[in-house]
Amino acid sequence: MIEKLDSIDGLTEILNADKVANLFFINDLALFGTGDVAVYRIGEGLIALNYRNDGLCLYAYGPYDLCEALNFLAREKWSTIMGPASTMDAFLPYFKDESSWSVLRRRMLSLDKAHFSPVTRKCDRREESVLRRLSTPDDFLQMLELYERIEAFSHRRKTDRGELVEEAKELAERDDGLYYATFIDGQAVSSAGLSGIANRSAMVVGVCTLPEYEGRLYATSTLSAVLDYGFSTLALDYVCLWHSSARAKAIYERLGFTESSSFTSVSRLPGAVLDSDA
Repeated sequence: MIEKLDSIDGLTEILNADKVANLFFINDLALFGTGDVAVYRIGEGLIALNYRNDGLCLYAYGPYDLCEALNFLAREKWSTIMGPASTMDAFLPYFKDESSWSVLRRRMLSLDKAHFSPVTRKCDRREESVLRRLSTPDDFLQMLELYERIEAFSHRRKTDRGELVEEAKELAERDDGLYYATFIDGQAVSSAGLSGIANRSAMVVGVCTLPEYEGRLYATSTLSAVLDYGFSTLALDYVCLWHSSARAKAIYERLGFTESSSFTSVSRLPGAVLDSDA
């Protein structure tokens, strides 16, 4: 039996006991009751739907009737589900039965302050690189233009430059994020950031490097600078992120991240290529 909840009673107990779940819902709970987020009880478990611009995300917690959940999700045209690894294993066959969709499985990595291992990139005399925090709309526009040139970010590409300019302005005005980029000859070649900063925790986002600069520690050193500022200046205790490839995992492990077996996500992406590490 599926029951829609009209309050967050029952959900907060789970969130308070699970720092990863709590982090995901920092922003979502503020939208509860507006139609953007809806929480349902299925048997003894809970699922929460977040209707975002790029699709629908579902968060699953506790035991619940898998058949009922699948039927419900099919009706909702969901694209992503997040939850315990064992739950994701049960959902995978259902994803793969949809021939018009490809499947991307992402795994959770986490890092606490005590295990952070900073990495500093040695300067190359052949090129002048500048690593700095982003603060102005022009800074963020450079970062967004960097995303536009990287295949992994193709799902978020915009054809209208005006949209990029507006998004850059919004990022510069917000106070819940932290972003750094490495610039060479005035162009951003690598970036990394933190989003959803609250309760001494945050999500790592936007880690990328232009293909021609890969393998030279740009992404690693940029993310290292972000984490150093987050742990020292913002007094964060804990950060986490999603990854979907062995190559990306190697970057994060160099900084001290470890993989969590208790949390993972699976996405259905039209036209996407199934990641070799999935």
